[in-house]
Amino acid sequence: MTIWADLRSIHVALAGELIRTRHSRLSAEDLDHMRLRGRPAGPEPAASAAPRRPAVAAVAIEVDRTVDRDGNITLAGNRHLVGVPLSGQRVTVRLDRHLLHVIADDHVVKTMPAPVMPDAVARLNGSRAAAGPLPPPPPGPVRVLRTIPADGITQVGGQRLRIGRAHAGKTVVIVPEDDVFRVLHNDIELSTHVRKTDKPITHLRASSRTNPNAKKLLNPSTKP
Repeated sequence: MTIWADLRSIHVALAGELIRTRHSRLSAEDLDHMRLRGRPAGPEPAASAAPRRPAVAAVAIEVDRTVDRDGNITLAGNRHLVGVPLSGQRVTVRLDRHLLHVIADDHVVKTMPAPVMPDAVARLNGSRAAAGPLPPPPPGPVRVLRTIPADGITQVGGQRLRIGRAHAGKTVVIVPEDDVFRVLHNDIELSTHVRKTDKPITHLRASSRTNPNAKKLLNPSTKP
C-alpha cells in the first residue's frame, strides 16, 4: 500500500491502483516527519480532495458510490434513488451547485436536483474536486432539435425552456432525461432545465428549412 499526502489531500493506492482519497488533516510538521521515513512523492495521483470551506459550492464536486440492489446511493446518511438498472455498479456522483449528475461508463446516465445543500457538499465522504468537464449522455433514441427564436425561448413537451437571447438562431439538441432537459450546441452544454412535465414529446425535429443537417444532429451516427 502506498500513501501520497500533502496539506490538502491523502491518496491511498494498492498495487498501483487508487482506492481512496480523503481530506488531509496533516500539518507541515507532520509532513516533515513523514519525509524522514518515506520517499519524495511524484505528481498527485488523482484530483485533490475538495477544500473544507463554503466557497466550494461554486466548484463541481465528485464522489464515488456503489448503487445498492434497490437502485439507491447514500449521501450524507440519506438514500437517494438513481435507478434500479444501475444496481451493483460503482458510479461517480457529480454535484454541481443545484444539480446532481450520475456518471457510469463515462456517460451521464441521470441528472436530478441535488439533495445536498451546497455548503455541505465538501463534507461528503470521499469528496474531491471534479477533474474535468461533464461527460456526454449515452447514445439514445430521444434527441430533440429546436432552432432558438429571437426571444431565446423554445418549447419541448409543452414546457417552455428559456435558453437565452444570446443563442437566438442556433439549432440545439435537447436531451430529455427523467428530471431535466439538457440543452447542447455542438456537444457543449448550454443549459439544464428542471423537467416539470411528463407529456409525450411528439415534435423532434427543427425545420429542415432552418437547418439542413437536422437528421444528422438527431442521429449523430448517421453517415453523409
